[in-house]
Amino acid sequence: MWAIDNVYIGPSCLKFCSGRGQCTRNGCKCDPGFSGPACELASQTFPAFVSESFLSPRLSSYHNFQSIRGAEVSFGCGVLASGKALVFSKDGRRHLVTSFLDSTQARYLQFTLRLSSRSKLSTCKAPDQAGEGVLLHFSFDNGITWKLLQHFSYRGFYEPRIVSVQLPDEAKKFGVQFRWWQPYHSGRGHDVCSG
Repeated sequence: MWAIDNVYIGPSCLKFCSGRGQCTRNGCKCDPGFSGPACELASQTFPAFVSESFLSPRLSSYHNFQSIRGAEVSFGCGVLASGKALVFSKDGRRHLVTSFLDSTQARYLQFTLRLSSRSKLSTCKAPDQAGEGVLLHFSFDNGITWKLLQHFSYRGFYEPRIVSVQLPDEAKKFGVQFRWWQPYHSGRGHDVCSG
């Protein structure tokens, strides 16, 4: 199943409205909270940091994240840091996308990650193909383009590991988003990752 809405075919709008508005024949019609010819100006503030331990089983309670797909809060890969973790094991798209952030003062991004287990008793099943790792991206145009920060292969993540990624200057922006994405997997219960 799929749907379509707000179709526009015509001259290009400036910077494609920065991914924060709709292109019309009169120029950009900006989303609420944004203005300017290319919707590049924010008229609101964004959080300067995110800290999340995934304690609630309700995914809708996580307001620091714009999108959580293919995951549930559980002990599916054991304890990573403390308590339950966000476990990506479902069919379909698997990703975690932050809400808009002000990362102008941020220096790094840190999280605990596990991509499978060597234990035969574990429900945290290992990827079986090289492309089934996790990619960490950032975007400053509402997801029109994503730039790779780091690729995490399942090798070396059989046990939970704390990962620290130093942010490049181009990721230190107002209105930036970060995305953890597993583009390929073998389906429900396979190639499980958690963080």
